[in-house]
Amino acid sequence: MIAPPIRPKDHDAERGLLSCLIKGDVIAVALDEGVNLKTFIDPLHATIWEAMLAVDKAKEDINEISVLQKLGTKRIEDLGKDEIWGVFNSCDTSGHAHRFASAAREVERMRGLQSLALTMLDKVGMGEVPSSEVIEQADRTLFGMNAQEGGLKDGVEVEEAAWKDFMEARESGGKNGYPTGLADLDNMLGGGLRRRTLNVLAARPSTGKTALALQIAAQLMNTKGVYFQSLEMNAGALGKRLVSHLSEVPVHLIESGHLDNLQHHAIEEARSKLRGSMLNLDDKGGVSMALCRAKARRVKDLGLIVIDYCGLVAPADPRVPREQQIAGISKDAKMLAEELDCPVLLLSQLNRAVEQAARDPKLSDLRESGALEQDADSVLFLHQPDKDDRERVMLLLAKNRHGRTGMSSLKFDRTTQTFKPPYVAAKKEYRSPFGD
Repeated sequence: MIAPPIRPKDHDAERGLLSCLIKGDVIAVALDEGVNLKTFIDPLHATIWEAMLAVDKAKEDINEISVLQKLGTKRIEDLGKDEIWGVFNSCDTSGHAHRFASAAREVERMRGLQSLALTMLDKVGMGEVPSSEVIEQADRTLFGMNAQEGGLKDGVEVEEAAWKDFMEARESGGKNGYPTGLADLDNMLGGGLRRRTLNVLAARPSTGKTALALQIAAQLMNTKGVYFQSLEMNAGALGKRLVSHLSEVPVHLIESGHLDNLQHHAIEEARSKLRGSMLNLDDKGGVSMALCRAKARRVKDLGLIVIDYCGLVAPADPRVPREQQIAGISKDAKMLAEELDCPVLLLSQLNRAVEQAARDPKLSDLRESGALEQDADSVLFLHQPDKDDRERVMLLLAKNRHGRTGMSSLKFDRTTQTFKPPYVAAKKEYRSPFGD
């Protein structure tokens, strides 16, 4: 074990913050900044903070009397009455609460980085843990440390944020996101996949999840960086699908070599487009969300993250129940979208109940965890209502935090793995159960 150096600390910031909390009703400022028990390295300060939290939880005003009552006579004697009052009187006003909270949190984060570095050095020194595991643990810890706290915004900041979104949508012709290439879906989503959103695409096997994800990636990869994490198919198989989709030449014809001049020219254009794209594809299996984050951060001008699919993502803790594992993956995917300011498309599977009951899928059919339904900003289902008609696939937008839900009837060309709207023969018979 490496002897730790002096730990970073700022007693003045801790004392100043606690004094501010005594002087005014500003505990929300501290909590919003992310202040917690680990923020206070001094045991006296940590004890006073716990007492303040207890007072606030009891819905009482935080002041000298209420905090002393919560501490009790015995603890006051142990801590020292003069020392406690010294903390109370460290600051004359509550106006500096944000500054003190920010300073205390900064030192806390420095201590966290120091602890992480020492832990990594110990693991490397012992040589008992694979380097990949050490790197993943470090990245997962940094991921958690780097997660931004939800800032408390006043009316001015809320209005500015809203108007900024309005102007961006106006400049892009009323679109609020990156287009998927499917007009019906873009209209329902309000312009496409929005930044900082988690979008779940679910279906039964062999319904076209990966094909649709690749099609959306192909729509964007010429103008924005796309990170595609494939946990099921290798790069060669996905690349063949992309070439076929871009050229509109069936895969079996490309593999057989029986091509006419137009098809050959289309394939060469597709290959050139793929080589010049901003696609970044990783086909390594069993990766974790922490590793996905580390790789996604290296993509330039990132516009989309695709993870195919969540059931194959390595959980942070394989010992917990499967439902909790999926919940953790779902939460990390949502945090990833927020941190990297781009949409995340997370593929998932549906339960067998959809096929057994011969009905349209619903949110409760998402496999293994209700967390996906809860965390997602939008949930998309691909459904083949008629097993004898393999071309007709229904695209259902079952959840949409930013607009309406609905359904679109698509034609799925399985020879080129391409979805084409609309499926005319089915559209005459279709009546949306959602309404508008």
